[in-house]
Amino acid sequence: VAMAADGFLIDTLVATIPSAPDSLRAPLAQILPNITYPAEVQERLLSAPRFLPVILGLIRTDDLLARRAGAAALWNLSSSAPNQPRLLAMPEVLDTVQIALQLHASELTGGTTGGSGASVLVSALSTLCNLTACGEARLSIVSRQQLLEALVSCLHSPLAQVRDLARRTLGMLFESTSGSPSGALLPYLDSLVRMMRSRQQ
Repeated sequence: VAMAADGFLIDTLVATIPSAPDSLRAPLAQILPNITYPAEVQERLLSAPRFLPVILGLIRTDDLLARRAGAAALWNLSSSAPNQPRLLAMPEVLDTVQIALQLHASELTGGTTGGSGASVLVSALSTLCNLTACGEARLSIVSRQQLLEALVSCLHSPLAQVRDLARRTLGMLFESTSGSPSGALLPYLDSLVRMMRSRQQ
């Protein structure tokens, strides 16, 4: 908590990580999951200029260890309900989650079952699951065809945790208090069913 409350430290991290050499970027990035975990400091961090873009940039990097740290930090930030609308207000958040799902879901379905790639995938799925709890955002999520395709791919992962997260996220996307999806979601539900059927053939 003390580290996250240190504005100078946060500013230094934000300024240093993007331009750090490869040998330093991942070790510096490892600090982020720790400082984003306490709920009481998350609002302060999200308000810090460029803090969130730095996290998203790490998830998009080729450095797998840095990507894992960025994905874990984003998962932490998404776990608090007040943060979810703020995260969803930045389109780059869903763009980055989608990229992580597409990359690592294809890796795991290709035969591997663990390692840092699996960690990134679990963090990205957990983030999406958290954001799905923000009901008004569901339409913006399901309207992303490639994101739905990545979720369907995760249903066939060799990792039980990944399959469970994908099922939970898809269930939350289309649930409603009335017991059936709203009319706005029905076309996307039909698209989802067709995708799932094509994967089974």
